[in-house]
Formats: sequence, C-alpha cells, structure tokens
Amino acid sequence: MAKSTVYFTNELTPEAVVKMYRQLGIELPGRVAVKVHSGEDGNQNYLHPEFMKPVIDAVNGTVVECNTAYGGARNETPKHIELMKKHHWSDLFDVDIMDAEGPDVEWPVENGKVLKVNYLGKNIENYDSMLEEAKSAGVLNEQKMYASACMAAKYMRMAQNGELSKEGYWKFMREQHELFYGPHYNEDFAMYDVAGITYLSKSGDRRTGAHWTKDDIESATKGMSFPSGTTIWDKYVAFNAFYSDMCQLFEDDMILKAAYKFFFQDEDAAQGKIWKYMQAVKKI
Repeated sequence: MAKSTVYFTNELTPEAVVKMYRQLGIELPGRVAVKVHSGEDGNQNYLHPEFMKPVIDAVNGTVVECNTAYGGARNETPKHIELMKKHHWSDLFDVDIMDAEGPDVEWPVENGKVLKVNYLGKNIENYDSMLEEAKSAGVLNEQKMYASACMAAKYMRMAQNGELSKEGYWKFMREQHELFYGPHYNEDFAMYDVAGITYLSKSGDRRTGAHWTKDDIESATKGMSFPSGTTIWDKYVAFNAFYSDMCQLFEDDMILKAAYKFFFQDEDAAQGKIWKYMQAVKKI
C-alpha cells in the first residue's frame, strides 16, 4: 500500500481547514457529501458547524450523518434530527441522515481479506463524492482504520460462533470509541456504565444508577479546573461512581471534593483515569 501524504497545520482555524483541503490539489466532483460528527448530546468535544462552515461552503457540500448502533440521542432518526437542530447543523446546512430509511445498500469490498461487503445507508448513492470530517480532524487515518477492521473481524467471528454477549458487544463498541476518540466518555457509554452501578445508601437501602444528574454535576463543579479533553460525561461517571462507594461514610460535599481530587487532580495518572478505572473495576 502506498504511503499517504499527510498535511499538518498549527493554525487551528476554519480557514486553515480550507487551506489544507486546497493543498490536496483536488476538486470533489458532482454532489458532495460532507460526513461530520453531529456531537453527542451534552458533549462539546466535536467540530462545531461554525468551524466547519467555510470548508463545507467551499465544496458546496451537504452535511451527512448516520444513526448509531448504540443507544442515546443519535440511534433513531427523529431523535437524531432533533439533535442536529439542537447543535445548529440544520441552521447552517442541508442535513441528510443517510440511513433514515432502509434498506441499506451493500457495497463489495474489493480484495477484502476479512470484510467482503460493506453495508451503508442507502442515501449515500445520492452523492458523487465525500469529504470526511474525521480525516480532516486527524481522528481517522489508515492505521486506525486497519486496527478498527481487525477489531471488527474478531468480534464478527465471535458473533458467528454464538459467543458475542451483550457485554461483548459493549466491549467492542468501547474499543472502537477509544481508538478514534480517546479514553473519554460520551453520553451513551456514561449512561450504560452508571446504570450498572449498585450500592447501599446511607439508610442501607439497595440503590442502582445515578445519584446526581448531569446538570447537578455541572452546577457543583462550576469553577473547578479539569484536565484537557475531560467531558461532562467523564464527570458524570466519576462523581456518581465515587458517591456509590463513599455515600455511607461522607456527606455529599466531601464526596464531591474527594472524587475531584482522586479522578481529576492525580498528576501521575494517565489521560482518561475514570474511563480506565471503570474498565478495571467492571472487568470490561
């Protein structure tokens, strides 16, 4: 496989994205789809529509997305459309959920060693070319694509052999997420992990799930400084997990302070401590 030419810039502006696209020396033909990440509900770590507007305008593109295979605000078309409106994609662009209606189309994978066919939302056939946000943002590259395909092949074999459990499915999705977006929670993984928390309350009752809502935590941690890349869903999991372990010993204010110190002010901890911690304690 020929090596790809990779362009870097230290100018993190919408105009720099256009400049890098122009550097490629190509013009995308026909009707252009621009694949973006619409952004998980409550998570601000995605390229916002205002940032992407110059390059989308430059290619006269249509913003396209697909529904997710996991639960949340993007797994069903009506919810996904509302999220695109909430995140202002629909204010600036024409938006197309490519798998809004079935059936999916099947594209053969030429000379595929593991994957022989690729299933896509049928609206992809309405476009002549595509610009992918993940590539322009550096989230996706050939190495990550290869690693992702290897992971998929492993879990496909498990599924074919009847060995893929619900936990196995989530493990696969978690590995894919970390590969592309790093060791940080989005809404879907946060809700799934917190829903699985069980503990004894101060009164001795058996409880499950969250003690604090996302809004509670945003309010309680306002003014606190967090490591770069920390998402609101990292905080949601960290503070609720710590509460479940400490609620019989300490009051809420003390738990909040201790959880903050343990998860987010540990100077010798690797990035994404709560993500790694939950995998360890849940044996994910």
